[in-house]
Amino acid sequence: MMLIGPIAPPNWGPAVKNRILLDALSDYGVNVIACNTLGWKRRALPFAWKAISQTVRTRRVVLSVSRGGRWVLLPLLCILGIVPPMKIVLLPTGGLFAQEVTSLPPVLRGFYRWCLSRCTLVCPETQRLAEDLRKLGLGNVIALPNFKPNHELGGNGKPAQDLLRIVYVSRVRAEKGIEVLLAALDTIHDIAFRLDIYGILRDDYKDAFEEQLSHRCYARYCGVLESKDLLEHLSDYDMMVFPTLCESEGFPGVLADAALAGLPVIASDIAANAEIVRDGFNGLLAKPGDIPDWAAKLRLLMSDDRLRTTLAANNRALSENYTVDTVIRDTLLGELDRRGFWTRGDSRKARGSIV
Repeated sequence: MMLIGPIAPPNWGPAVKNRILLDALSDYGVNVIACNTLGWKRRALPFAWKAISQTVRTRRVVLSVSRGGRWVLLPLLCILGIVPPMKIVLLPTGGLFAQEVTSLPPVLRGFYRWCLSRCTLVCPETQRLAEDLRKLGLGNVIALPNFKPNHELGGNGKPAQDLLRIVYVSRVRAEKGIEVLLAALDTIHDIAFRLDIYGILRDDYKDAFEEQLSHRCYARYCGVLESKDLLEHLSDYDMMVFPTLCESEGFPGVLADAALAGLPVIASDIAANAEIVRDGFNGLLAKPGDIPDWAAKLRLLMSDDRLRTTLAANNRALSENYTVDTVIRDTLLGELDRRGFWTRGDSRKARGSIV
């Protein structure tokens, strides 16, 4: 099998997801050659030659790329795979895939729909996205939520502290709602708390972000967490916040991390977040960009120990839905077996490489 997509490091959304996928497939005995699309422009011709030659030889491809990559690579793979047939699994990232397809001019929309219909599976990250694709007449669609390695947290619970610990884990930029969050927290003066911010800080936002933190003693930037250490770090916190303003969110990986770490979440009610954070069950939903609503939801969860405990327990109970055993082994590989993705001659001895 060929896996085409960005592979971590660096530790950002799709690249981390593909690293986890690559490791999981190898662990389950699938022979995988990973074609890392990061930095392909610096070596375009060698990259293209290796990718095409490996793909033609394997005839089984998992394509897990962002918008630009799938517009180019999926049609190319479908054309290359007409004779002999190629089996393709598409993992479209982001939350606007169906809308992007339907917004194409009629001729291009028809061609791209043909490409999607030739895939063995199309696996968007949420049920809402899956339903939108099925409305295009596709019968090869299943929802495949974001996934994380199987993990059992150690230790004996959170260390005792005198203040409430809040964590933000995402890219650090205005579109992720960081300024809305800070403005909402500014209104809370009677609860002792600390906000730790983790994530990749873009150079073009660095000065503005540092200015935002300069007069807020409760907030600090803590850099980027390695994926292997993330859950152990998260388990020390009392709650997670995800104030994104991005309509294009698919299934944010940090929400799966929060479930595995057993954290209650306050998230923006945007895109498909309501599928993942059930308001009042495993977290709270706040209106995106609405500072008073965010302040009210923050105060509610910060001031109620019992509510945090209940939401945390419920979120931890949902975490089994996001492990690689459930998502990759049972759902993805199980569905591929059912659809005849493999042939009798396929080797199941695990080995892998990256080109």
